[in-house]
Amino acid sequence: MQNASKQTSLCRAFIPIVVLCMAGCGGGGGGGRTSGRASNSPPVLGAADFSTKLNTDLQGQVSATDPTGDALTFSVAANPASGALVSFSPSGAFVYRPASGFLGDDSFRVQVNDSAGNSVPGTVNINVHPNRAPVAANDALRADGSALANIAVLANDTDADSDPLTVTIEEGPLAGSAAVNTDSSIGISGLPGGFKGVTRFKYRVTDSSSESAIGTAAVFVGVEPFRIVLAGDPAANGSPELYMSDFASAPTALTAATEGNMRLRGFAASQNGATVVYRREDRTNAATVDLGFVRTAAPIQRGTVPLPSGATLPLNTSNAEQFIVSPDGQWIALIARVGSVDSVYVFNAATPAALVKVSPTNAVFASRLRFSRDSRNLFFLASSVAGGGTKSLYTVTPEGPSPTVAVSAISDPATSDDVLDYSIAADQSAILIRANRGGRQGLFYIDARQLRVETQVSHTLAFGESVGASTISLTGGTIGGGVGRRVGYTVETPLLPSRAYVAEISATPNPREVATAAEVVGLRPDDGAVLYLKSGQIHELDLASNGADTIVAAGGTAWYDSTGNIVLVQQARFVDGTPYTVLGVTTRGAFGDTQLVGTPAQVTRFSEVSGFDRGVALLAEGSPGGTAPTRARVALVNALAPDRLLYLADFETPLQLTSPPVQVVAH
Repeated sequence: MQNASKQTSLCRAFIPIVVLCMAGCGGGGGGGRTSGRASNSPPVLGAADFSTKLNTDLQGQVSATDPTGDALTFSVAANPASGALVSFSPSGAFVYRPASGFLGDDSFRVQVNDSAGNSVPGTVNINVHPNRAPVAANDALRADGSALANIAVLANDTDADSDPLTVTIEEGPLAGSAAVNTDSSIGISGLPGGFKGVTRFKYRVTDSSSESAIGTAAVFVGVEPFRIVLAGDPAANGSPELYMSDFASAPTALTAATEGNMRLRGFAASQNGATVVYRREDRTNAATVDLGFVRTAAPIQRGTVPLPSGATLPLNTSNAEQFIVSPDGQWIALIARVGSVDSVYVFNAATPAALVKVSPTNAVFASRLRFSRDSRNLFFLASSVAGGGTKSLYTVTPEGPSPTVAVSAISDPATSDDVLDYSIAADQSAILIRANRGGRQGLFYIDARQLRVETQVSHTLAFGESVGASTISLTGGTIGGGVGRRVGYTVETPLLPSRAYVAEISATPNPREVATAAEVVGLRPDDGAVLYLKSGQIHELDLASNGADTIVAAGGTAWYDSTGNIVLVQQARFVDGTPYTVLGVTTRGAFGDTQLVGTPAQVTRFSEVSGFDRGVALLAEGSPGGTAPTRARVALVNALAPDRLLYLADFETPLQLTSPPVQVVAH
């Protein structure tokens, strides 16, 4: 064990240099004379403050320098009062042993001599303190492949006494097994083949005095580390707040929303987790609302979005919030209602200032706010008609802001023209809209270089037919609904079976039917295959080979992970004739063989799949029967370890907010 000495002033060890002169004294005219030897400066002792812990030997070194480079020899002038010198060598190396049970300050006197005969005394000070327990800092890290064999948990752990630390496994991992290596790193093995998601274990570090600390390591495999923003009600009294969890440490409280009768009602977080915006509502008067935000980087900063005077925050037709945060966390966009007019506003959360209205001047309705992936542009639907008929798609750059620009053709209020939904390519080069045009529904492609010019990509529907759903906005399939190379859509005809179609997103769309009596569920992330529902079964059709389709699993909807090789399926389980929702998972190469996600005796009372591109789902379970719970503990489940639940917190999460109660964000 090494003990670092504290740096102190050299003043106590400095001895003034004395120059000795010899003067001749005699009768007559005898003159003065000096010695023939040159003067020699004495040595200078270095800092001599040390520390050791209770009942522990101290190995130390007294140091000194000599201005003329003479050899130095050290000796003990007085022994310590509350301990003993086990050894002391002429080089200044020593071993000090404190008296058994002694705590406090001790010292001993030393002397350093140079070869010229100069001698300098000094004091060695030693503080004997209680043992300080080690500190195990939690870890959230990514490890793939061979890196799983050597996870250096000690890299950020510390011991104030510089004791060597022993590592042991305190709690085995959520998935796989853990063992301590000879170098005190930890190896993870036994993960399911192709595992993707997060596993977590606890370990203990112990010092030479048997003091210990427990650390937690969340290891992300095949994905970058991510976090969860969740609502929680630890007091179970209807006063929820927002928390952030990295799976390694206890959830961090983000909000202090409960104030008088004001209560948290809904929230949204940026994709990077930097900013969270939340709505509060007076529980005695629902018209009294405000909007707060949190910048989550330490130290947490809280603020309020300055709403227009008399404004309310309307929910959409699905009773969900209409505010969002840009992926980088800088901008908050919201729809506020003043009187009967709904308008779009932007607010800079990074450098808070005034709220800025960005709706077109004649607009009285707005909906479907979305930021571009690079956070530079905001898109939304707006209309000059109350209630939202004849909507058009617009975009604005919040920085500035720039003038609001129409992306789609302007829908004529005198017609049934209307933009119903849209999606934006990751690079913003292409926009796809679902719209009524000329009395018929269809899907239309817009080249970002030619705004307001629409190219139909769906086939021309007959009168009475409609696009029932499409991969623009489906909850199944590829998470996020971004525009790729293809789009899938379902055509519904009264009294006839629905039909599933696929088209290219280009000037040559080639729309074609891929299944009859079927509904599109989603596209594989590479756009190379389509999932569709037919007769209670999820099918996959490879679009490149145009070969036979494959039955994936029984279910109503399904989601791919980012690789397209793991599929999460929503299924129904009947208990005493009553249907309940459960989740199942299947993998490519074993399609048709589905494993239940969660606890066999339970049903899924809540699920959130927006993070399934990472191979994980969030769910709350409950027993079948009775009414659905209003709150429950939420857990993370890895698709490839579907029976292992990692609960996000010890407290319950309210399930009846006006937003999803949990959200996955980047680390």
